[in-house]
Amino acid sequence: MTALLDILLLFATVFSVYLTVAWGEMAGFPVGGDRSRLSGLGGVPIFMMMRWTLLAFVLAGAANRGGFPSLPGGKGVQMALVVGVHMVLGYVSFETFDWVVRGIQSGDAGPQRYAWLFGLVLPLAVLLTAFWGINRGWLPRHPWIGAILVAGLLWSQLAAWRQGYRRPEPVPPAVAD
Repeated sequence: MTALLDILLLFATVFSVYLTVAWGEMAGFPVGGDRSRLSGLGGVPIFMMMRWTLLAFVLAGAANRGGFPSLPGGKGVQMALVVGVHMVLGYVSFETFDWVVRGIQSGDAGPQRYAWLFGLVLPLAVLLTAFWGINRGWLPRHPWIGAILVAGLLWSQLAAWRQGYRRPEPVPPAVAD
């Protein structure tokens, strides 16, 4: 069961890399310029749903295996808590994505300031929580392997963010003819 959950987590991580690049592009999108590149973000909600669904299965499996003993209740209550919180965070992330895109479309750069939180920090926290919940039995016995895997996860997300993010350049004012 651990191997299956780790494979699902690996697929969720691959989807997360794509999404992190997209969030990074959105965070550095020049407001007030050509918005035709926004059409490339059309697939992001689909990948968000796939990642969050995979992670819901992984988190439920981790809770079912006793991966979150500090939570109250039995395994059923823990699964409901973990998946419920995960789904709320997924909904908030989806709505934040929509809010940032609407801000770019309307020329308001304010929402872009929060892209790093929902495109990088929140997914990393969920991925690391899922990884710990699945592998908490062997991680303390093999700290080097765990450290290498966590470093790889962190690197993949940070490298993807840097790939997508470009510091916004001010749009030059229109020249009157």
